[in-house]
Amino acid sequence: MLDRDTPDLAAAQAQLANYQRILEDTQKAGAGQGDAIGGHMEHAAGKLARDAGRFIERIRNKTPLSKSEQMQLESGSMPPNGTCHAALASDNELIDMSNRISQQCRAGIAAEVVRVS
Repeated sequence: MLDRDTPDLAAAQAQLANYQRILEDTQKAGAGQGDAIGGHMEHAAGKLARDAGRFIERIRNKTPLSKSEQMQLESGSMPPNGTCHAALASDNELIDMSNRISQQCRAGIAAEVVRVS
């Protein structure tokens, strides 16, 4: 939706707003409170929302990369704010966190199966 010649900013903003509502509802429900892993997930999800919002704003404002931002991208270091690269990095971080949690759950289930066998 944002990778087209004519990005659909309204649709992207609507999806981001929906994602942010889900995050707010999750926080209000107390999910992850007192749980380090849940806190890390919440932080990673919030970072994705912020980075996606900055990316949408950059496209909306037609803000080009500065020379220093271009150098930052070319160096492979942390991607500059408001870029597709930053949003993708945040998305990958959230996916990695989800995968780690899933692995821990599988390991816990396997240990429980062995214990009761």
